[in-house]
Amino acid sequence: MKKVLLKDIKIGMNIAEPVSSSNGEIILNPGYYVTSLDIVGKLEDAGVEYVICDETKSLDTFSFTPEIEKPPKEIHEPTPAEIAQELKEELVQAKKTFSKSTEVVKNIMTDLRFGKELKMDVVKETVSGLLDSVSKNPHALLSLTLIKDYDNYTYQHSVNVCIFATTFAQKLFHKKDIVLRISEGALLHDLGKVKIPSHIINKKSRLTNEEFDIIKKHPIYGEMLLKKQNIFDPIITEITRHHHEDYNGNGYPDKLKGKEINKYAAIVSISDFYDALTTKRSYKPAIPPQQAISILYRQAGQKFDFRLVNHFIKTIGIYPIGSRIKLASGKIAVVVGFDETELLYPLVKIIIDEQGNKVSSSKVISLVNSDDTILDEIVDLEAIDLEKIL
Repeated sequence: MKKVLLKDIKIGMNIAEPVSSSNGEIILNPGYYVTSLDIVGKLEDAGVEYVICDETKSLDTFSFTPEIEKPPKEIHEPTPAEIAQELKEELVQAKKTFSKSTEVVKNIMTDLRFGKELKMDVVKETVSGLLDSVSKNPHALLSLTLIKDYDNYTYQHSVNVCIFATTFAQKLFHKKDIVLRISEGALLHDLGKVKIPSHIINKKSRLTNEEFDIIKKHPIYGEMLLKKQNIFDPIITEITRHHHEDYNGNGYPDKLKGKEINKYAAIVSISDFYDALTTKRSYKPAIPPQQAISILYRQAGQKFDFRLVNHFIKTIGIYPIGSRIKLASGKIAVVVGFDETELLYPLVKIIIDEQGNKVSSSKVISLVNSDDTILDEIVDLEAIDLEKIL
């Protein structure tokens, strides 16, 4: 038997002992043969540092007949125009889903404030609708998170965080049940705020240290509310209590550090942080998405697990769908798509030409194949109606 670090894993190695994630979930069973190095990334994301291999059973110690490679099927790569059309089609339903979800959160918070029952069947129906939209086209709902309703911040924030976390989780986990439970936790992550005095929640200026200490109790209140409602799902309760824990141990309420922090809670934590940065409040301006991504990236390894930060950026893009950007040519464009392998070169649609004139119609272009480049500038924080642009 040999202890093998992830960086030293080679194709053909035989796993001798069960490999579990940091949460105790078995990823690989004894006898598994490494047939692709793709597994290394999955193990790393699961918090695994090494595996135990049986050198006597390595595939290179005996002959075997590899599978005959079948000729690859032709895969249709969608054109920029097709990608934009798919986004436009899903936007119609996504808007309805987004609006309905915001109303659901508002009703949930109001009911809890008056001591009424938390209707988990409504929560499950809501997140199921959100996941359905994300599965069809994740960019549709993601684009709607740029539209900020300042009067309904508390409710819309929960929906935005749920959208980010759901899209994020779907990339990381294969089990639909896990993704749905993460979504439920994300939608309910701030329910403890119903126990915070309204004059603090709705304060128009920056909180005092004493007021912030009161705010910091909302994760504990949230967990208490869940248990009072007989909701003990460990994923939901972990998210509710620990979505403000920091990777470096400076978070709250339990000062958890590194791998002590539940991965599901960490997913919601990043989503929560990003949405808060990009939302205008009475005491602070909104930060443009690209700058928020930069801030998030600088927090990798400090406030957040760097691997999760990288996954999150690949999920929402450096230039999120629906954001307006200025090109080196002087044109102004709207981002309508991106490939996570080419995050610096998204798909865009020109809305203003070099002379500053509005463009009534234009093709969707990929900046990968364009001479034009993006300047380090987000032209406007206000979101636009993508459906009309497309």
